[in-house]
Amino acid sequence: MKHLRSLAFFVCGISLAGVMIRSGIAVAQTAPSSPPLHLIRSQCQSIRSTLQRIQHNDALLRVNAGQAYNTISTNLIAKLNSRLALAQIDSSRMVMIARDYEEARKAF
Repeated sequence: MKHLRSLAFFVCGISLAGVMIRSGIAVAQTAPSSPPLHLIRSQCQSIRSTLQRIQHNDALLRVNAGQAYNTISTNLIAKLNSRLALAQIDSSRMVMIARDYEEARKAF
């Protein structure tokens, strides 16, 4: 049994060493080819309208996501923390998580 355990550690160590050595190897990459400048200029209006549509859709998604995050904060996290406090359960870790969540929500 002791022999199997040491063999397993040896195999894991060799595997880990192999992964570390392999990840350190640098491989040259070719630069991606850029489209010709005249193609970009000829399709500038189309590209701009596509970007405006993407920005509009992204704004709607961000508003909806922000509302969902706000609902989670006010309806779920705050109520859970108040219930834990009423039950006299140590919720210091939950309060820290709620604080971090609220900071991330405000940054969003």
